[in-house]
Amino acid sequence: IKLKIKQLDFFNNIYFDQIFEINFSSDETESFFYGNNLNGSLRIDSSGFTRIDVFDTKFEFKDLNIFDSNNSFKLNDMNLRFVGKNIHTLNDVFQNVDFYFLKNKTVTTIDNIKISSKNLNIGPSSKNEKAFISYNNDSDMYKIRGSFELDNQENLLGNLLNYDFEYLFSDVNIQWISASHLKNLEGRIRFKIKDLESNTSLLDSALLSALKIFNLNALVSNLGDQASFNSSKLIISRAEGDFYIGQNRALLTKPIKLETPEAKMSWTGEILKNNNGLMDQLDLSLNMRLKVSENIPWYAAIFGGIPALAGGFVLENIIDERVDDASTFKFKITGSIDDPKIIRLN
Repeated sequence: IKLKIKQLDFFNNIYFDQIFEINFSSDETESFFYGNNLNGSLRIDSSGFTRIDVFDTKFEFKDLNIFDSNNSFKLNDMNLRFVGKNIHTLNDVFQNVDFYFLKNKTVTTIDNIKISSKNLNIGPSSKNEKAFISYNNDSDMYKIRGSFELDNQENLLGNLLNYDFEYLFSDVNIQWISASHLKNLEGRIRFKIKDLESNTSLLDSALLSALKIFNLNALVSNLGDQASFNSSKLIISRAEGDFYIGQNRALLTKPIKLETPEAKMSWTGEILKNNNGLMDQLDLSLNMRLKVSENIPWYAAIFGGIPALAGGFVLENIIDERVDDASTFKFKITGSIDDPKIIRLN
């Protein structure tokens, strides 16, 4: 069968003057398609397995949610492999794309993911375990494994997320229940991130609610004997960490290092889960060092008051133990994630 389609609507992507050729045999159905911005082939064997090869193609994700079992396309009982070369999407050019897409009424899995481009790279984990993303809509369970790297300087994700960041790398093997609560979160997480900012209220986001204990800007603004977190934003210049979350607790044996424009911090300790499997009780230690050049008024007040600052007090040129003492703070964090108790130790 040969077809010429003047206008093709494919997942809200419009293609014009497309040519299709479909060949049937006893073993498989094979088709080829080509035209402006959509080129490739499709093969379906007798078992129903489908392979799609696409090249020199432009595709935009427009309100497409492949994890939604109730979507209008009814993509159930799918078993396919997708291979792509030179695909334009998300303001990027993907040189190579290779993954398996498996879906039934219960489970959706993107398996054995291998993606390479200038801005997005996904592949096996550091332990050479295949990368995958899976969702079970019956149990509301998510599973993610692999190495993920995203350079987001060009804001590739647009309005898909309420978080803005410049760079993200993560090597993970985790699972959890519920996107809104992060229940029974377990696994290994190694990450690096640069210039993260969220305008989402910490109370309205499960992820940020779990992270608000690291809300550095709020802590810097509350450097009394008792500090609290009052800011609704999470702002991090740089962060990196490598930690494990077990059945009963998250263990930070290696320091999680975070940096804001005002301070550098190092966190260790543990966060215990409650009976509902949610991160809850805190037992953390924090070392925080204020950046000298960004916080000259702090030190001027300590060493000589505002007149010293007005009189040309140049702190950056002073080598003095008092600077180290004044710029380094130690805290003990207890209580719960919803009601943390931050006690200054020095």
